[in-house]
This record gives sequence, structure tokens and C-alpha cells, in this order.
Amino acid sequence: HYVNDLKTESRSSSATPEKFLEAEDAYKKGMACLRSHKYSDAEKAFAEALELRPNEAEYLMYQALSSYKAEPKTKEVINTAHKNLMRATELSPKLSMGHLYLGYICKDQGQKSEAQRHFERAILYNPKCTEALRELRLMGMRKEQEGEEKKSLFGKMFRYDRSVLPGGQVTSAHGSSTKSTQLRHGSFSGMPSLAQAAATQIFSMWHRSMSITRSSVGLNRTPI
Repeated sequence: HYVNDLKTESRSSSATPEKFLEAEDAYKKGMACLRSHKYSDAEKAFAEALELRPNEAEYLMYQALSSYKAEPKTKEVINTAHKNLMRATELSPKLSMGHLYLGYICKDQGQKSEAQRHFERAILYNPKCTEALRELRLMGMRKEQEGEEKKSLFGKMFRYDRSVLPGGQVTSAHGSSTKSTQLRHGSFSGMPSLAQAAATQIFSMWHRSMSITRSSVGLNRTPI
């Protein structure tokens, strides 16, 4: 693999076998620093490798990752890392790890849709990319949780079936009947105080409207 790369670079540029080997040594040094969380040293090593082989997508990818890891809060560094990772995926479109790292950066910046797109591409080019699979699974779980949280207020309010029985009773989800006055005062005890107050008010309005409906269809008459 390396021999073929070396022959290609020797024909296409001023690269020499010596430069190729020097670049590989710098790359290996950069990977060792990256694994040891010495991000600044890793960035320098990958930059050395890039000077010798400027069109090597993997060098560029890890140089961008190292710079981002070294200064994850600096806007200019974030933008440059994103730009270089995009460039790496242009040089090597099937570079799955490039899309994975782009997904991480987008996720950190709150760009959920872009992050998801890159994680999906990482899996497209490498179905065994467990990191991207895990991220997509977590994103799916968060979406479900957010959806449940949005429904929770009304779910607690209307967790009882809406079929109304004579005498002002309603049927619960388990089929047992409970006095509407008990529901109105006891249904929201597990909720935060503000949410409980809002839920109680809305439920009271709903209950009044149901009472009017029962009265209009004769459900409140005394059973014979």
C-alpha cells in the first residue's frame, strides 16, 4: 500500500522516498501524541507530515482533530478545524473517520442536523464505525426523550380515559372509576409546582367543558 502511494506521489509531485518516510515518521509521532492526549504536540507532528505530503487526507484529518482538541473553545480554531476536515473528506470522499470527527464538532457546536448527517455518512462508508452508531443511537434516544417531555404535561393531565360514567365518574386507564373531584385535586401531585398549577387549571377547564357536555346529552340525570 505504501509503495503504491510512494510511486504515485513521486510521479505527481517532487516527493521522494526519503520525504515519504519522513512524513510517515511524523505521522506516527503525531498518532502517539494524540493517543497520549498531547494535542499540541500531535498537531505539530501532523503539520510536519503535511509539509512533506500536503495532499494526504489522513494527515490533514488528524491535524485538524488535534488542533480542535487542543483549543475546543476558540472560534477561529473551530472554524479552521471544520474547514480542514471538510477538505480531508474532499481529498478522500470515503474517509469515514473524517465524517465522524466533523459530526463531533457539529455536535459540540449544537448543530444537530449537520452532526447527524456526518455520523450517517461515517456509517455509510464504514458500517462498522461503532462510534458513529453510538452517537446516532444517543441522538435517537434524546429525540424520544424530548418528545416524551413535551407530551408529559398533557399525558399526566389526560392519563385517564375520557369516557364519562353516570354520576360524575371517569374511567381510569385500568378500567376503575374515580370521582372527578378526586382527579381534579390529586392527579398532578408528582409534578413541579408551576406545572402542577397550570395542569390543574387546564384540567379544571376541561372538566367543566365535559360537565356541560354530559349535561347536554343527559348523562347527569339520576339513573332509573
